[in-house]
Formats: sequence, C-alpha cells, structure tokens
Amino acid sequence: MSNWNDVNRIVARDPGPRDTLVVTYADGRRIDVTTTDRYDDVRSRASELARQTKLAVKVLPMTVIEFANFERMDLSTLFETPESEANLRAIVVQTLREALVAASDQSTREMARDVTP
Repeated sequence: MSNWNDVNRIVARDPGPRDTLVVTYADGRRIDVTTTDRYDDVRSRASELARQTKLAVKVLPMTVIEFANFERMDLSTLFETPESEANLRAIVVQTLREALVAASDQSTREMARDVTP
C-alpha cells in the first residue's frame, strides 16, 4: 500500500467479520461494489489503478447497512410496491447466482442451479 502522501495513493482496510461488501472509490466516485470474497482481487486492481493514474483510490469493506447509509439510500422506501420488492429479489437472486457460478469450489458452483427467482 502506498503512503498517502505519494502521488499514487491507495487506502485499503481488510474486511471485518461483519463486512459483506467491498466498495471501491476513485477520487470520491464509486467505481465498484462486490462481495468480500473478492477482496484480494479488488485490492490488486485498485493498486494497479492507483499506479497507472493520479487517482486517489479507496477500498472499503462494509456491511450492507453501512453501504446503504454511505450511499444515502432510504431503506424505508425499499419495498414501496410489490413490484419494487420483486425487482430487488430478482437482482439479489441474479447476483447470488453469478457469485456461485464464479466460486472456485465445484460443489458451490453446482448450487447455482438451485437458485431460482
């Protein structure tokens, strides 16, 4: 990790036990959100981005609630209609399926078939 005073700056904190997401910001703009199991890859890509550019890059592990608060999401309106709940469910199922398919363990990848909307 570079010293924050260096031209190519990156700040990365290891995920804690409750963290489920890793959010990457470059010069204050969110550029990536993924799960903590991909932390090492995210940190590597963030370091490379900082080396190749003059961007200040931050890799921040977060809980879902922290992410929602950080992004100023109003969770009270999350399920205003049955359609919004169905849309969110479809997004969650698709994200889980993609994560399972990308897993390194064969038995985990096979579980992806059982994830249905």
